[in-house]
Amino acid sequence: MQFGTKVIQGSLLFVFLIVALGVAIALISFSLRRNTTEQTVFFGEWSIRYSKLLKGLQYLALILGLLITGFFLTSTFACFQ
Repeated sequence: MQFGTKVIQGSLLFVFLIVALGVAIALISFSLRRNTTEQTVFFGEWSIRYSKLLKGLQYLALILGLLITGFFLTSTFACFQ
């Protein structure tokens, strides 16, 4: 139970960090909107990396969903023995 709690807390921290990174990228992109060359260089590189993080977040959500579902199913079956 404690391991599951630590995994979920760590995952939530990871999600909040990704959201904070997205907000930071948006704010910096907004501040560089007048300098289109700097914005293109900065935003192009970071948007690719951020999209990779978002894809990883989708996989993390899928894995956590499977783990939580599996845990509840196996703990339910253990109660019937």
